Amino acid sequence: MKDDNEKKQSRLGKGRAFLIFRDTPIIDFTREITDLCLKNYAYDPQCEGDRSEYAMQFLRELPNKQRQKVIEAVRTHLANLLRVCIIMLYLFALTVPMI
Repeated sequence: MKDDNEKKQSRLGKGRAFLIFRDTPIIDFTREITDLCLKNYAYDPQCEGDRSEYAMQFLRELPNKQRQKVIEAVRTHLANLLRVCIIMLYLFALTVPMI
């Protein structure tokens, strides 16, 4: 069973989550690290900024196969966001002349 404490700690951006991850290599944290990479769990992103460097700590330590799964999930997410941005630009271009 995965440690719920690790998930909570990773969302808080504390170093403890990384220690749990590092000290329990037998547990596959791929899903939790993917979630951490796809969401900015900063309490106040405007003040804290993003947590990309924090997430990279985990990615660097993942075995290659697991790292590739996370990278693929991030790429898929980016591709979906790009489609949404393109649609938004199109809608904006339609709307501006109407103002």
